[in-house]
Amino acid sequence: MDEIEILLIEDQQKMRKRIRDQINEAKKNAAGLSVGLSVIDQENVSRLVVDKSTSNEMALAEGIRANFPNVALIIVDHDLSNLMNPAVSESSITAAAHTLAIPVCRYHRQPSDSSLRIDALWELNARVYSIDLKAPSEAENESLRFGMEALDILEGFRQIASSYQTLEDPVRKKGAPAVLSHILGKPALEDFFAAYSEGIPFLNDMLIVRKLMEDRSQEGEEQVSEQARNDLKRRIPYMLGYWLHNFILRFPGLILNEIAAASYLDIDTKDFKKDEVLRCFDEARYEGPFSKSHRYWWRPLLDDLLIEHGGRDEILKAKGIDAESVAHAKSHVSGESPAGYYDIFSDQPISKEDSIGSLSWIPSGADLARVAREKYEEIAPILGI
Repeated sequence: MDEIEILLIEDQQKMRKRIRDQINEAKKNAAGLSVGLSVIDQENVSRLVVDKSTSNEMALAEGIRANFPNVALIIVDHDLSNLMNPAVSESSITAAAHTLAIPVCRYHRQPSDSSLRIDALWELNARVYSIDLKAPSEAENESLRFGMEALDILEGFRQIASSYQTLEDPVRKKGAPAVLSHILGKPALEDFFAAYSEGIPFLNDMLIVRKLMEDRSQEGEEQVSEQARNDLKRRIPYMLGYWLHNFILRFPGLILNEIAAASYLDIDTKDFKKDEVLRCFDEARYEGPFSKSHRYWWRPLLDDLLIEHGGRDEILKAKGIDAESVAHAKSHVSGESPAGYYDIFSDQPISKEDSIGSLSWIPSGADLARVAREKYEEIAPILGI
């Protein structure tokens, strides 16, 4: 089997080296994942544009397909101005990758701050088909954060694609909530996934793709190229991967990240990270796609533990931990406990009283994802939300 590839597109030598070193080092810890790395810079950018007579998107799609047929993930800098090629930009690369159903990670070289975080969240609906990563700093070379996240995303999409191929046809023909719940081994939670599909227009694309697949399956082999068939086969898992990563995992409700889980369980975030505390909730860990570089928990399974034991203190005591030694989760706004919710702008615990929820651009299933009331009142007039 041919080795799959990551394609890195970066116009600054220092950043290219930093990312290449991180990915190559992270690969050593990625058991069972054989992946190469190709790099586009000022010297070879012409390889991306095969036919200059077509649109930038189509020219780039053909260039990627012709020169990098085994690419399974594209990593691209937001600013490619130093490539000095007007056809090659982050937006055109993302559009070309969408045509080919290849996942894309993009990053900004400038340091991330709260304003950029707000911008990234506000762009979410317009940028469904890309994943934002924080660019690696020089000080992070030893942590391998960027490299590990990139490989986790690559492997996550491949896990979804592989699992999708094993589903029985009756399941494949159902809607996105049923398909993804089966892929993740939780068919009983289909209704929870369905809550995340409300108001997500791009999921309707699955119906279009499925119709195209049915139509083309009825056409003769000579009429449909192998490449066209493969593109369609990849597209549904590709869309499911973005839905899981950019919506379900990003906005806590069904699956909780580390901060959201601590807040929900009324445990101080620092105490929650202690190994002896984490072990108390192992039964509820989410270990599906995109979970190797970040920790997540199934909320319904956390609820089962809380009901079974009678509360967070009883869960801790059952594991031999003095519950009084574990601090409670406090809202980062008022400093009072309990918190219970997750502030998506600050990535900190927050209480219901200190926050605003049920916003139109937050998936309806993400009932623990909220915005600090003061921050909302500050930005709402500016962003028109």
